[in-house]
Amino acid sequence: MKQLKKIVIMLIFSFTLFLTFNNSSYAVEVKANYKEKVINTNLGENESIVSNTNELGIVKNAVVYSKPSSVYEFFDEDDRYNLIYATEQNIYWSKFNVDMEVSETLSTPIIYDKSNIAEQLKQVTYTVGAYAYHNRSLYVVYARATEDVNDNALAVVKYNKNLKELAKEEVKSKYIISDVNNKDSAMKLPFYGSNCSVAINGDILLVFLGKGRVDGNEDSSTLFFNINTMSLIKNATNHGITHSLGQRAIATSNGNFLLAETGDTAENRGLNITQINKNSKNTKIMFHYGEGMDNNLGHNSTYHALGNIIEVSDGYLYIGGAEPTLHKSYGNVMNESWNIFVQKYDKIHFENKTTEELQMLEASVRQTTGERPAKEGKGKLFLEGSETDYGVKWLIDLQSQSSAVHVRAVKLEDDQVAIIWQETKIEPHNDKGYTYDEKSLTAYYMVIDKDANIITQKTLIPYAGTLSVEENYIYNDGKVYWVTTSENTNALKIHILNIRNQFTHAFQDIKPKEWYAEAIQYVYKNNIMKGYDEKTFAPNDTITRGNMITILYRLENESSIQNDKEYDEKALYWASKNGIISNTYGIDTPLTREDFAVIFSNYANYQGFDTSKARRIDDFVDCWDTSSYAYGAMRWAVTAGLISGNQDKKLLPKQNITRAEFACAIKNYCDRVKNK
Repeated sequence: MKQLKKIVIMLIFSFTLFLTFNNSSYAVEVKANYKEKVINTNLGENESIVSNTNELGIVKNAVVYSKPSSVYEFFDEDDRYNLIYATEQNIYWSKFNVDMEVSETLSTPIIYDKSNIAEQLKQVTYTVGAYAYHNRSLYVVYARATEDVNDNALAVVKYNKNLKELAKEEVKSKYIISDVNNKDSAMKLPFYGSNCSVAINGDILLVFLGKGRVDGNEDSSTLFFNINTMSLIKNATNHGITHSLGQRAIATSNGNFLLAETGDTAENRGLNITQINKNSKNTKIMFHYGEGMDNNLGHNSTYHALGNIIEVSDGYLYIGGAEPTLHKSYGNVMNESWNIFVQKYDKIHFENKTTEELQMLEASVRQTTGERPAKEGKGKLFLEGSETDYGVKWLIDLQSQSSAVHVRAVKLEDDQVAIIWQETKIEPHNDKGYTYDEKSLTAYYMVIDKDANIITQKTLIPYAGTLSVEENYIYNDGKVYWVTTSENTNALKIHILNIRNQFTHAFQDIKPKEWYAEAIQYVYKNNIMKGYDEKTFAPNDTITRGNMITILYRLENESSIQNDKEYDEKALYWASKNGIISNTYGIDTPLTREDFAVIFSNYANYQGFDTSKARRIDDFVDCWDTSSYAYGAMRWAVTAGLISGNQDKKLLPKQNITRAEFACAIKNYCDRVKNK
């Protein structure tokens, strides 16, 4: 019975190696290096943390609503993690020590309340809009609903590190406008169906928010404050996109601000990108969205996921989610799954270039397609049918009843960007849009470079729950952080995603989704294998005996050979002296899989590992094709995971080994033998 158990275990081990090495048809979904940390808050009586998920459901009825984030996080000048979060009564500031434990929690009362808001609006109206930590001060944007345009409706408060108020500037409703010539464009409801975003550039703080207007319409506005004097700059440029469904703002290196928002009316139905400062603005529609589901209104549903805009060294990247096809037709349900797309905009002379001239990616042109049905009612259709989007690159292709939602992006090091999103199964809902089961939400991430090339392939993030919608995720020392809230427990969950494994090489012939990509990243990063040059690894080329010895020598000692086309005379002497090879004949000939097993077995013996304990290999149909001198080494190489069979259960001992297979073998040896 014990012998049978051993056989079963060995077969399972062998089959596992067979699945994970050398055969992409058995690809297993890669899981992220991810962990969570739960923070239990000690709130006052009758207090609860404001939910950080979308209040109205980001895909219910296909209507996208945003809301201000109730949490904000940052690393301070001492490189310590800090977390700000809000209830309806107070703002809390938890400071963490080097071990990511809470060392101190401060609180301060919220300056506005909801006492003057109608009951039916209280659930969709928020008093805390945004936060920013800058030069040891915390800035908080507050707002409240007003009936009188002469009432104070928004405030920016500056706090010190002890959460004590340093200064405050309040703004009347009539100054929070989108059109200086229209007093009815003043704010009545802050953040209504939208959110708030802030950015600081020099001594200027920008507040970019969506709002409900006095006249009942909805749009967005921008306000500029001098943080030294804590005063509103009265001549700030007015800005308003009708039916703005979400706001993003960043400070740019040229001293301006860049805004991204969604508009869903005839004038701006799509992704609006605005370059703005306190004196001027320039807005362009970079990406269009389809018609809505209502024949009379045409815009009641906007099928998209608003993502982020990020500055890289030579341009701006926008990352979001939408239907790949821009349909002329409109309907009660979505036409396609939402996929993640990226555009790149030139930052030089942004205001003087057309949308086509601004695009920097070589990607297909996206145009309206299909037939427009006969319009019913008096409503306006918002697509003319000639809309064109340039430089749109799609990063995923969801061809099933699944869509990408909760799309967030964060800048990393070296012009790299991490994209985090969730995919959900969708179902039509009463012929009007669709709904989703929150339990079906699955989280993923990928890493791209500044030209939208995928560096780290789509990777599963396990157990992530429902991702935050509006929070700005942060990056620090190889990790991405974000926070979600729990309404039932008043707990905060800090999500920590380690993305140190993003590719560091620039090999253009290595596709991230290939079965060998991770292994090649490993051997390159650890200086074990190199390319033919900076851009070429040649994964399918064969490897010679001399190449193998040089690489093993590099694994043992640093080799002076800086590419893998040549071999090192010192390495040959070292290998011969230590019994790793018996002679140097045929050093330039391609290496067979069985000779590879022999040399690697000798190297393992040289390193002090016992290679005598090995499984049988007669379950491989061609095992007896292995030469007698190599049979024992082949058994060890299979047991150690250095060689596995193909789909036909063949070892192919006489076949030449490729550079990709060799990289996988090196990684498996380091993981399972050397570093075990």
